[in-house]
Amino acid sequence: MNMRIAIIDPFFEVSHSHWANGIVDHSRFVVDIFSNKAKHWKWQMIGGTLELASRVKSQLNNYDLFIVTDMIDLPSFLGYLTKEKTPPVLLYFHENQITYPWSETDQDIKSNRDHHYGFMNLRSAYVADYIAFNSEYHFNSFYGAIPKFIGQFPSIKWPFTIDNLKEKSTVIPIGINKKITTKKPSNTIPYFVWNHRWEYDKGPDKFFNTLFKLDHQKIDFKLIVLGKPYVNQPKIFDEAKERLSHNILHWGYAENKDEYYEKLNMANIALITGNQDFFGISVVESIQYGCLPLLPNRLAYPEHLPAGFNDVALYSEDDMMQNLMQVLRNKSFLNTSSYQEFITKYHWRNVIEFYDQVFEEIVHFNSAMT
Repeated sequence: MNMRIAIIDPFFEVSHSHWANGIVDHSRFVVDIFSNKAKHWKWQMIGGTLELASRVKSQLNNYDLFIVTDMIDLPSFLGYLTKEKTPPVLLYFHENQITYPWSETDQDIKSNRDHHYGFMNLRSAYVADYIAFNSEYHFNSFYGAIPKFIGQFPSIKWPFTIDNLKEKSTVIPIGINKKITTKKPSNTIPYFVWNHRWEYDKGPDKFFNTLFKLDHQKIDFKLIVLGKPYVNQPKIFDEAKERLSHNILHWGYAENKDEYYEKLNMANIALITGNQDFFGISVVESIQYGCLPLLPNRLAYPEHLPAGFNDVALYSEDDMMQNLMQVLRNKSFLNTSSYQEFITKYHWRNVIEFYDQVFEEIVHFNSAMT
């Protein structure tokens, strides 16, 4: 089947770009991307939806399938195209606004939170022909949260049930590129890496406060901090840059992917402290490049370890420091091959067939119904 697909994303941040470009590069179908910059996410869900609809409208006949992300208001998007025959739509949830932990600095918090954005996600799920989530955790947490979420609104007869939505849903993980072949430095002391967004939901306070404790105990380690500073970043970053200056090998944005992977390849411990990860590309990449993962036993993190793999890599909140000290004593970070082997399941060559199969099934089913 010859197909042409459009990926439509109003908030094209790094992980979304990684996912979309991976599909473009590996799918056997022709895939185009329509996107906006990752700025002002609330406005992009509204205004960006309108802008992208206007760009797509004249090209509707070119496509057999639309793939939209959770950052689009799908009913509005389709409404803007109301007089045109549109292709079937696959809605891909990178994150969702029902279970995403909002920042305490967000002004909507003072107003008891604005539920409109979560409701937009729910409406989009209702009108989509098919839904995909990036992890089992995301699938389960989203549907588990819906009853309480809709219970906040005035009583109406909802035009769907949770089972209706689940029936058209699946889980398709984000693919990752195969590791660039580089020799891993034989560092015999811990080299910690931070390769996440510099934001509150990634748990930077817990991460850096843990390193402050190690430094206070005179434990020798190095630190690689990757990512882009921004104006309203958590204050802990400035504090850590000063207090841990003698440990820092790199601080800040990598100029290109080669430099990013080179720095990541130097590290050997990925201490993860995030409060939100519906998948966690940065976590998976750190494992791929030979870091020992220390992951909280929650969110999507357990999916990145072999089932029944009971060791220090998965910690409860109370055991994090104990597990970390055990890793440092035993130098467990010197052998991480079993972790690296497990996450090869996310390589694009291993997941793209499922993507393409889903794309074909949606288009075939839509053709049969029309």
